[in-house]
Amino acid sequence: MRGDNRHAIWMSIGSFCCLLLLLAGSRSGALPSFGPFLYAFWGIMVVFWTPKATSFGLFLLVSSLFRGMCIGAELVWSDDLYRYLWEGKLVLDGGNPYISPPSFFSVEDGIRELVNHSAIPTVYPPLAQYIFAVQSWLLYDVKSVQMLSALADLGTAAAIWVWLKRRSLPTTGAWLYALHPLPIIECAWSGHLESLAVCTLAWGLVGYNRWGKWVWFVGGWIKLFPFVYLMFVRKWTVWDV
Repeated sequence: MRGDNRHAIWMSIGSFCCLLLLLAGSRSGALPSFGPFLYAFWGIMVVFWTPKATSFGLFLLVSSLFRGMCIGAELVWSDDLYRYLWEGKLVLDGGNPYISPPSFFSVEDGIRELVNHSAIPTVYPPLAQYIFAVQSWLLYDVKSVQMLSALADLGTAAAIWVWLKRRSLPTTGAWLYALHPLPIIECAWSGHLESLAVCTLAWGLVGYNRWGKWVWFVGGWIKLFPFVYLMFVRKWTVWDV
């Protein structure tokens, strides 16, 4: 086995242990006492000893493993997922989350009553609402949001790898993203909607000279910030694909 691959495996094992301790802490209730310190240690470790392995198969395997471990984890860092699911259910039932905040309803289904800032209507774009609706239809549980977010984040990691490879650059940056706790925890564990928008942003960069602008356009209807990048695109026309 090449030295680079061995280093990647050992770094993955170290990161795996950190994530395992965080998951265990979330179940025991002890996470607030040590979680931030372990989180910081994990991040520093990955930044200073980022793997350099060039095996895409190993990269995908490790990236998938870490994100898959977070699915089903108890929510600690964020509870936005409950709003995603409730708004999706509301859309399926013919409601309008832009005018009807969760507090308008008295339903107690294990999700609606857990929505934060329930007196405020939605702030998410229309395409996001349809995504929420599909998630709620498939599985009205936080796991559905975590799974989609994990897949989107895996897509982002793959896009970074492809972008670097096309420019004959080291894949260290892709490994840094794949193993760093910030995207793993914020996307696969907390299920933030940003994972989808960042994925479209990353693939838009990969295909910038052809179809990338359209990927940004679609991403902006999920979360608005991909629209910002379109402001810097010159001479973007419907024929520029």
